[in-house]
Amino acid sequence: MNLGYLVDAAIHWKQLLPRVHPFFAFKANSDPILTYLMMELNFGFDCASLDEIQKVIKLGVHPSKVIYANTHKQTSHLRQATSLGINLGTFDDESELFKIKKVAPHMRLLLRLSTTGFGKCLSKTMQAKFGCVKSETRGLLETAKQLGLNVKGVCFHIGLGAQSPELYRKAISEARKVFSEGLELGFKMSILDIGGGFPCKTATNFSKIEFKAVAKTICESLNTEFPSDDKVQIIGEPGTFFTAPLMSLAVNIIGKRKRRGRDVYQQHNFPDTEYFINDGIYSSFRLYWDAPLLIPVVKPVDQKYFGLPVHKSTLWGQTCAEDVAVEDCELPDMDVGDWMCVKGEHRTWT
Repeated sequence: MNLGYLVDAAIHWKQLLPRVHPFFAFKANSDPILTYLMMELNFGFDCASLDEIQKVIKLGVHPSKVIYANTHKQTSHLRQATSLGINLGTFDDESELFKIKKVAPHMRLLLRLSTTGFGKCLSKTMQAKFGCVKSETRGLLETAKQLGLNVKGVCFHIGLGAQSPELYRKAISEARKVFSEGLELGFKMSILDIGGGFPCKTATNFSKIEFKAVAKTICESLNTEFPSDDKVQIIGEPGTFFTAPLMSLAVNIIGKRKRRGRDVYQQHNFPDTEYFINDGIYSSFRLYWDAPLLIPVVKPVDQKYFGLPVHKSTLWGQTCAEDVAVEDCELPDMDVGDWMCVKGEHRTWT
């Protein structure tokens, strides 16, 4: 883990997005040392679950630095979160408002806007699962007003791997319209959360665009839609932007099996070698399910394997039959106990 990169990235963020205060998406990496450094850098924290909230509070994060960024919170978890002092959360439908009214009526709220249809990104499920469409925002704000709840602003999340920075311009423009609706209804709208999914410096880069281009578009849009004299607090929820480049994934071979078939069909449909590793799709390799346009590239760590002939191989995880961490990769003949390094590569957009 390269902590120096985090400091450099934080400086870079501040230079390019001076108005956007980072609330680190804790799910991206919960390492305590990383959290302590982010606390020193004055980061806030985006937590999607009670478990994440309890961990950051235990590490010393002040509750005012935490947003409960899940639009559908378990009632008992919401109650426990508020007892810990968490007073900022999100919603995107009416049922959540009634729940909040019953359990946490004094919580400050952000209405999450859907980004479906704004443009192409890798994580389509992010756009589909969270947020309400613009045609529903007025009705939700009116319901919140009737319930006496405290809506403070708007949030959105473009999703991982935006293809164009114009998605951010569109989202900020739509958020401005929702702000206006809230102000008309008497809410003191003062927070804009522009979410996460920012491109970062890795082999994958998660995107076809550079962070500099995204930041430029965001700054232009904020200056147009939310001028600094509006006194609106702007926050973002970067996760992999800060953590992906400073981490390297190493996996260990815990088992090995040769599967050379006896007939032509088996020879064509089974890999030469199958490796069983101490990771899988329900852990570190989950990213490649969430973002199918990313492919894992696997190489041996030990230099003794460099330059040797490679063979078609498969890497199995430790859980069910579907736990295929990497399919049809090219590797030399390695041994149980050896280590592999996993990087990512971006597929061609279609």
